[in-house]
Amino acid sequence: MTVDRDMAAARNDSTEEMRRLKTKYTGFEGVWLAMKVINVVCPNKSMFRQKIALFRNHSMYRKPQEAEVIV
Repeated sequence: MTVDRDMAAARNDSTEEMRRLKTKYTGFEGVWLAMKVINVVCPNKSMFRQKIALFRNHSMYRKPQEAEVIV
């Protein structure tokens, strides 16, 4: 997933403000898995909505342990 960063939302052109905008949503970047999707359809109201439950598996980010060599 990538986060759409709106650089026009900057309060000013300072270096600190640009750094703040670049790092603001870094916690949301990466792999997300869809756990549940609920579709809400109301044809008489011309309404369609989706509720999506996402989760992260942080064990995917761990480096695999090196195999032990048995002599």
